[in-house]
Amino acid sequence: MAQNPIDLTAERGLSSFDQTHRFTADYLLELPFGHDRRWLTGNTPLRAIFGDWQWSGDWTIASGLPFTPRFMNDPSEVSGGTSTTLRPDLVLGQQISLAHPTVRSWFNIAAFALPPENSQGQVLAYGNARRNSIIGPGSKVFDMAFTKIIPLKESRVLEFRAQATNIFNIPNYSGIDTVVNSPTFGRVTAVGGMRQITMTARFRF
Repeated sequence: MAQNPIDLTAERGLSSFDQTHRFTADYLLELPFGHDRRWLTGNTPLRAIFGDWQWSGDWTIASGLPFTPRFMNDPSEVSGGTSTTLRPDLVLGQQISLAHPTVRSWFNIAAFALPPENSQGQVLAYGNARRNSIIGPGSKVFDMAFTKIIPLKESRVLEFRAQATNIFNIPNYSGIDTVVNSPTFGRVTAVGGMRQITMTARFRF
C-alpha cells in the first residue's frame, strides 16, 4: 500500500523482483568409462565399479533483492487498519549500503530516522526514504548429482542417483529486518535451506 495515496510519485522505486545480476548454469558430464563409452567397455569388475557414471548439477549466483525501510505502530496508521506502510526519513549524507555487511549489521541503520512526531506519537510528515531502497543479501547455490547407470537386458536400465542441494553448505540469507523501530533493525532474520542429500534408485523399462 502507498503510504500517501495522494502522492503516488513518492512510491517510485525498484521492483520487488529487481535483481541486478543473476548467473545460472547447468552441466552434465558423462565419464568415458563403461557401456558404449571409450574405455572399460567389456563386462569386467572394473566396469561394474567405475563405468557408466554421470556427473551433473547447476550453479546459481545472484545479487540481492530490494527491501523497503518501514516503521510500525504509528497511532494514525493503526487506527486506519494498516501496518508498516509508513517509511522513515533518509538521513542526509548517510549511505545505506555497507562495505562489509555482517549478519548483525547488513546495512547502515544510521541512514534512517523516524519522521517528526506530535505529542500523541503521530507523525507530522511522511518519510522521504524510497521504496525498495535497501539491497538484501545475494545468493550462491551449488547443486550436484552423481548418477550410476547399470544397463540390463534389452532396454531395461537400473539407475542409482545421489543428489545434493547446496552441496557446499553455504548460508544464503533470505530476510533482513527493515523496520526502523524494531529491536533487530538491520539484522539478517532468515536463511535459506542448507545442504540436503537425497539418494534414489530407479528401474527403467
